[in-house]
Amino acid sequence: MTTFSNDDSVDPENQPTEQSPPSPRADRITALLLVVLGAGVAFESWRMPRMSEFGANIWSAPGIVPGMVGLLIAIMGGVLYFRSREKAVSETSVPERDGGWRRVLTVFVSCVMFAGILVGRIPFAIAAFAFIFVFILLFDREDRAIETGSKTFSPTRIALAFGVAAAASFTITWVFEDIFLVRLP
Repeated sequence: MTTFSNDDSVDPENQPTEQSPPSPRADRITALLLVVLGAGVAFESWRMPRMSEFGANIWSAPGIVPGMVGLLIAIMGGVLYFRSREKAVSETSVPERDGGWRRVLTVFVSCVMFAGILVGRIPFAIAAFAFIFVFILLFDREDRAIETGSKTFSPTRIALAFGVAAAASFTITWVFEDIFLVRLP
């Protein structure tokens, strides 16, 4: 029986001490969706023209990169599915994590801002750097708040986010422009 009081104290027994893992059921549903999505992307990329009638190399076909990405998504979805089936934790003992939809909305809004506002208005490498840097800081701050209760940024974490964003934006730009010969906006 739960009793209520005017006391604002929190019962420490009901508070999770660690971040709770996702439920096996949610992992299985997500995994199945990823397998279907990845297989669909791979199938549709296979149907794209191969440009062989123009004498193009097989590696310059427009569906090669989406096909590889689709296959990887499907494979990783399969791995997630089989790992979720092996979990020994029952679904009833795993508490749901608060803020899941807020995190999804944050991802959606930040992706729309990247694609709709940054890309095309500033050079792609700078837009990618800004997006990745802010994305890392946002979610690192939120995860640290869940784990430790601290919402401050440490200089080490800022430097790490800066380094990852710089390396990723350079690599993405280089791979697409110099290897795949795709002109980025």
